[in-house]
Amino acid sequence: MSARRRLLAIVALVAVGSCSPPARIEALTVRVLFGPGGLGNSSTNDSVNAGILSARVSTSFDVERFLPESDEEAAAKLDEWLERSGPRDLIVLGAPSYAPLVEALECDFNGASILLVDASAETCPNLRSVSFRSFAPAYLGGVAAVSDPSLAPTGRVAMIGGAETPPVRELLDGFRAGVEATGGEVVGELFVSEDPAEGFSSPDAAAALAGGLFGTVDVIFVAAGRSSEGVGELLEERARRAPPGADRVWFVDSDANEILLYGEVTIANVIERIDVVVRDAILEMIAGDLTSGDVVVGFRDHLTELLLHPRRGPRVLEGACDDCDVFVPSCYRECTTLENVVTRAESAAAEAARTWRSR
Repeated sequence: MSARRRLLAIVALVAVGSCSPPARIEALTVRVLFGPGGLGNSSTNDSVNAGILSARVSTSFDVERFLPESDEEAAAKLDEWLERSGPRDLIVLGAPSYAPLVEALECDFNGASILLVDASAETCPNLRSVSFRSFAPAYLGGVAAVSDPSLAPTGRVAMIGGAETPPVRELLDGFRAGVEATGGEVVGELFVSEDPAEGFSSPDAAAALAGGLFGTVDVIFVAAGRSSEGVGELLEERARRAPPGADRVWFVDSDANEILLYGEVTIANVIERIDVVVRDAILEMIAGDLTSGDVVVGFRDHLTELLLHPRRGPRVLEGACDDCDVFVPSCYRECTTLENVVTRAESAAAEAARTWRSR
């Protein structure tokens, strides 16, 4: 069985066994090296931590967390962990920027298992790297952004990326394709910084870029990690100060569920289910050993998603959705479906993603 199929099989096993009594595996230790920005950054770090908490619903294990302030500090901590790790240790590297650290080890992990999230790495025993195909949900995000004329009367949108990286490029290309397929226009593509570390951790810089777009666009799509917070806060503050009936600039984000934070201005979020990937790796370690491999997952695997605000954007509501005051995924799935234009776009998104990847 391939690493990818094994990973998806674990998802099914978790669903079946989620009500079983907690188990205790004394020897298992999970060590988590978070990325820049720390916890509470509404991005990859929080999703990694959510995966740990989710795994603890059905089992128990020891956890050691570390929040490095620099790449050098991260490398030193990884070396320290490897020196005292063994076969019942799982080290979770919670940022794509840690891929070079893994490559430099040349498959020598001192018996420990390593999970590298949101990045691809050379295949080694005891190493699973998981990267995400996000073109399809980003495409649907572009459809959602401009298909409702009450939200996007001009159909003009802009995109802000943290930095020019392969995952960001895939998100931007997917969003652009969805916008253009729906008759809209992308009038600007901006980046917070040329340096990824700075680009994904600079909310003020991202807000400055967004502020320069007022008056020219209806919607701003942001793929910038923690920097996205600056855009969300700016758009919410602008909406609060605007007179009744004034046009808003709307927000479509990736990496986090900004509907929870900026619900007044958010149309949708493209998210990567890093939490599920982390949870399943831990549960696989509980069951035995981590299957190694360079794994790619995406929309068809339900490990990338588009979440729509349940009271905004192209949708019809079904059932007792007035009870959905907390915007959580289960509430979306029960209460929210998309209008025909977005539903039809699902197949188009998958086909567009295949075409894009074959270029």
